Amino acid sequence: MASLTITGKIHLLSLMLFLFLGILGIQYYVFSELFVPRFLDYFGKNLPDGSVAKMRAQLEVLFSALLMWPMFLIGSLSTALYLLIKKRKEAEE
Repeated sequence: MASLTITGKIHLLSLMLFLFLGILGIQYYVFSELFVPRFLDYFGKNLPDGSVAKMRAQLEVLFSALLMWPMFLIGSLSTALYLLIKKRKEAEE
């Protein structure tokens, strides 16, 4: 892994970005197209009209918080990979 060229590193970062965007897209579809309408249909029947819009906004804030986990995961994995490569280089020298 330490012997990756610049092109290889760019390809690896592109792959990680592609996977990250794919995870975000899947989460967005599941949450906004499947979960929110059904949740609001079930729980929003007895609420006044303004409350449904407020609840939808709160659910979207929750959704944006849920989307943060892949960024932290990818960031921590790439940092761990970098530190591992750095330690191996130091051990070889």
